[in-house]
Amino acid sequence: MWDPFHPPPAPPAFGAGKVIPERTSSFLSQLIFQWLDPFLGVGFSRPLEEQDLWELPEHRLTSKMTDALQHNFRSRCPPDNQPTELEVSKPDADVEDRKEDPEKTDSSPAQSQGSARAAPKKPVYDSSLFLALHTTFFKRIWVAGILHLFSDTLRTTTPLLSKVLLTWLANSYVYYRLTDEQKAAGIIQEPRGIGYGIGLAFGLFIMQQAASLVRSFFCFKAV
Repeated sequence: MWDPFHPPPAPPAFGAGKVIPERTSSFLSQLIFQWLDPFLGVGFSRPLEEQDLWELPEHRLTSKMTDALQHNFRSRCPPDNQPTELEVSKPDADVEDRKEDPEKTDSSPAQSQGSARAAPKKPVYDSSLFLALHTTFFKRIWVAGILHLFSDTLRTTTPLLSKVLLTWLANSYVYYRLTDEQKAAGIIQEPRGIGYGIGLAFGLFIMQQAASLVRSFFCFKAV
């Protein structure tokens, strides 16, 4: 009989030759980390080994991110002050062809003026490593920042909703313990019905779960 608490050990080399399925999974799967279920199932059935780990996609490899950061930082350094240990990017093939073949260069005055107008502006060199990091990891930085802001907003406003719910409970308790004469005298205003309290409770639950979920998603995106 199959025991869900003691499943049979998974086959060896679970992740060998497989790329981490984060990008290929659906948005809902990414949001609730469902794409991790097969990997967690292997770890639940037996101790994990190195061959069980998925491979990273090419754009997440350290070498690729390092090359991109070096390129972005070098492009911000003046030509006479660029770090010599960083690789020099290869020149554009089209530009080299134009230099070698003068026939490909249009010498008409009208097109020369048009080329002058379309010439790019002189780059501004600031040698800023911070801006190079921002350019390299622009998407991840801003996505993680927005998620962090959304999570903090939910966590900040949740106590306010809790206060509204507790106030409604206290007013309801006091009101329904009053006598008919006291109710008629208007000592306390009649609170809203039970549906209002249930709605507040559901709203509080959703806000807490959303804050926790977005917080986890932020931690994942920030890595």
